[in-house]
Amino acid sequence: MMEKKYRSIGATALCIMLLLVCTLLASCRGTEASISLNKSEVSMCIGDSVKLIATASDEKAEVEWSTSDEQVAVVRRGTVTAVGEGTAVITASIEDGVSASCTVNVSARTFTISQTTAIINLDESNTLTLTATSSDNGEITWTSSDPNVATVVGGVVRAYEIGNVTITAQCGSSTATCEIEIIMPSLPEDYYKIEKRNNSSVISNPGIWYYHADGMEESDFDFSEYPVHMNGTASATLSKIPNVAGKQYFYLRYQPDIVEVGSYYTISVTITVSESTKLKISSKRADGSTDASVYKTFEANVPQTIEYVGCRNLTEPFWIRLHQAIDAESFSISVQLNSITPHDGTDLPSYHTKNSGSGSGSGDNTPSNPSLENGYYLESGKNSVVVADPGKWYYFCDGNSGSTGEYELVGTPKFENGVLSYAFKTMATLNSSGKQPSYQLRYQPEFAVGITYTVTFTVTVDAAGEVVVGYGTENTTFEFEEAGSKTITWIGVVQEGTPFYIGLRSVDRTAPITMTVSDISFTEGATEDPTPDPDEPVVESYDLESGKNSVVIADPDKWYYSCDTGYEFASAPKMENGVITFSFNYMNSEASASYQLRYQPNYEVGTEITITFTVTLSAPGKIYCGTDSSNRDYYDMESEAGSLTITWTGAVHESEAFRINIRSTERTAPITMTISNIAITENTAE
Repeated sequence: MMEKKYRSIGATALCIMLLLVCTLLASCRGTEASISLNKSEVSMCIGDSVKLIATASDEKAEVEWSTSDEQVAVVRRGTVTAVGEGTAVITASIEDGVSASCTVNVSARTFTISQTTAIINLDESNTLTLTATSSDNGEITWTSSDPNVATVVGGVVRAYEIGNVTITAQCGSSTATCEIEIIMPSLPEDYYKIEKRNNSSVISNPGIWYYHADGMEESDFDFSEYPVHMNGTASATLSKIPNVAGKQYFYLRYQPDIVEVGSYYTISVTITVSESTKLKISSKRADGSTDASVYKTFEANVPQTIEYVGCRNLTEPFWIRLHQAIDAESFSISVQLNSITPHDGTDLPSYHTKNSGSGSGSGDNTPSNPSLENGYYLESGKNSVVVADPGKWYYFCDGNSGSTGEYELVGTPKFENGVLSYAFKTMATLNSSGKQPSYQLRYQPEFAVGITYTVTFTVTVDAAGEVVVGYGTENTTFEFEEAGSKTITWIGVVQEGTPFYIGLRSVDRTAPITMTVSDISFTEGATEDPTPDPDEPVVESYDLESGKNSVVIADPDKWYYSCDTGYEFASAPKMENGVITFSFNYMNSEASASYQLRYQPNYEVGTEITITFTVTLSAPGKIYCGTDSSNRDYYDMESEAGSLTITWTGAVHESEAFRINIRSTERTAPITMTISNIAITENTAE
């Protein structure tokens, strides 16, 4: 009896073991790899794109995408682009042959706009309604080529001023346009808005009035009535008036077109101002050496006609400048052009012939005929002279009096065809105080005192020496160990009593030296970093552009970004002072969405390199970096925000740029990734 009982217990245990094995096998079968797509079928039009999102059981699995017909649709990392009519099957595959597919039906879109050309007559109405129709009833967006001329919302065009504008309707990749001319017949034929232009631009567009104004931010110009020209009169009403006492002016400028360059003319204008004030009326003398100026006082609202003799030149046009501070909330000026007639150049007014005064200094050997066809000879000028005459180059030499040796100029310094020339046979070695004498080209920028400006130029010397750039004691020295050229950028602030200068010193003070300065430009604001010290590393700063692999590879040594759909930037990606910022308000909640920084090292394809950088995340997430799928490194920072220094080694790829991917743990939460301490080196064999 006992033996039978034991046999029964053993059989029961065996059954239990078999049951456990079956259960485990069933459980294993339940964890097989799987993949699914967010869409099983889509309809598209040629040129459109749609994003397919693949969800795999293993989120780290690499997804391979393919199309059954590249003549119908192509796919790249889940983004499907329709290229031709027909049907194609898009397949997403992972390891073990597991896949999911989506059928794509592509048709040609018919897209039309109600009008391709139109005219809006502002005397009758300032609106026009356009309609656009798409065969697939897709969403239509509208844009205007110039919102200052006309805007468009939902196809309703609203015009603001005369001109031409292109209105574009878009549905997917399809666009249609309407070219609109905006007219106002009641305006006279000579009506136009007066634009802001510098001297050179006015000179190259004769017969048209322009304005120019400068001033510090707190006292800059503004208009309650924008400058316009009509019925032979140029007029403007300023609602913010430049502080003339602080060297901030408002100009109206005009280049006569009835005479040739170098010829005299008489211009008659009637000027009316809203507040009593003094105006400066001027142009350059025939030799371009200085202003030929007259000053006139005008009573408020009393028209006054004046005649002025000018000479058409390539330096400055005829201009009228507000020359006195005005204590008023607004100021209006109108200038009616009565006539312009040729002048024979005899019996010139005194402002063309009187001595304007210039700085002292022997060695000024201005020739008896100082005129230049495309420029002017420089006068010697002290600081006060230069500051009082902005926009004109002067020279200065202090090497004669009480010096060991004297300087001797080779000809007169000149500004011709945009190039400054400054040549010496000898320079004095020391002045009476035992200091190096100064040899400078001087210039007062045409901006108000206190305004920041950037000057860029190329300086060339034909012997070893030093070039000193700046004003007063604020300057930078550039050494030339031998003859050569350097392009220099210098940032300064307009000074009240000290002009900008370019100084010259030769190594052998008794030997000849010539300096030429070309490609000169003065721009308001700090438009570029100052010319860097050659011993300092170059720091990059620029906004990142979106770029595919092909774009990035074609533009090595520059960072780009690439983002799939379903995201919102917190700020535009940028490289600033060597640090990249990639910041999101949210990302697509699908785990497969990709957000990358891309970079193509400037080495030949196949070169082994090492890239080291520090990555910092503002919130939990993970990143991976590398090139193609076979050479990527993954890093999890899912527990908390922080920094990580990464070193990646690989080869420069021919079709895949180096990339740094970011994924936040909570895809809808904000996250910022910064990349710093970037170093890229070529690996060399030991």
